[in-house]
Amino acid sequence: MSPPASQTSQALVQPPVPLSNVARVGSAGRVRTSLGAVRTSSCGSLSRCAEVGNACTPSRGSTDKAQLPPSRRLDTVPRPLSRNSPGPIRSLSSKDDIIRLLLVRHAQSANKALKPGQKASANPALTDVGYDQSEALGARLSSELGRHTNKADGGLLIVSSPMRRCLLTIQPTVQKLRLGPGAVLCHGSCFEFGCAGNAYAGCRFDSIADEFPEFSPVGFNQKGLWDYRGDSDKENEAEARLRGIRIVEWLRIDALALLEKLPREASTSTPPTIVLCSHQTISDLLCHIMVEGSADSWSYGEIKYPLRNASMTELLLQPSTGRATHGIPDDQRHSSSGLRASTWAPGRLRR
Repeated sequence: MSPPASQTSQALVQPPVPLSNVARVGSAGRVRTSLGAVRTSSCGSLSRCAEVGNACTPSRGSTDKAQLPPSRRLDTVPRPLSRNSPGPIRSLSSKDDIIRLLLVRHAQSANKALKPGQKASANPALTDVGYDQSEALGARLSSELGRHTNKADGGLLIVSSPMRRCLLTIQPTVQKLRLGPGAVLCHGSCFEFGCAGNAYAGCRFDSIADEFPEFSPVGFNQKGLWDYRGDSDKENEAEARLRGIRIVEWLRIDALALLEKLPREASTSTPPTIVLCSHQTISDLLCHIMVEGSADSWSYGEIKYPLRNASMTELLLQPSTGRATHGIPDDQRHSSSGLRASTWAPGRLRR
């Protein structure tokens, strides 16, 4: 339920990052960013959107378009976690515990192979190169993460954007790992910047499930559509920053609760792992929030934490604070010939 317009809401990522650092709530309940003008897409419908680096083409727009979303607070103390898991459970609530988060960018979009005059797809598949990239990624991740199917080695969640290019990218990994129910999720909040709004609310999960039956829904709205919570025809930067905070909140609280339900031996030293396949823009935003503690300096098209197609960046996330440190960034070694065995070590992927 949205907060009254007369109240100033805060969303915190620890160390505390007040929502006021991202946006100020005006007397009418609208978010006013402190970063100047926000660029929004020049087109009013996603179907008319051309891709630039697999994102919607932006234009200058008003900063007053962003409605404060009815998201839960990122409290200074995480919510109590479920303990209803079978077998001995190693708690993740200690300040010393971490989640290994692999941010994966989708493989090459089919829009990159368009001929002059061809219309870009609003929700493209992959090129032939992209499918090859997804297979190489699947071979790498299944080799590295296959041990997580053994309960003695910690939990594993695979999470994808609701957009086809991401689902197709991570699908070979999912099929190779053969994870149990609830471990493969399609997240309705992880769509590309500007690719949803009041003019286009995304696709329903039931249509996604027809093509990708391995995935279960999370983060979709009550209508089964993508989790857009603004009042613009197309999402703007202020709205995207708030969405990024909601995604981090989900990673550090809700995803943690899901991992707690997976049976793990108390003696295991392997950290639980979340693989999040999304978009360069969204991964960049999440790095700003988790690594820097703020989305203030994030801006569409100004990528600080780049990811190549089908590449991945490793973050070590502390759920109690929402803060993370970098492991290996933009890791695409699986694209070269000769896959070697890999083992986990804190702060890096070691082959």
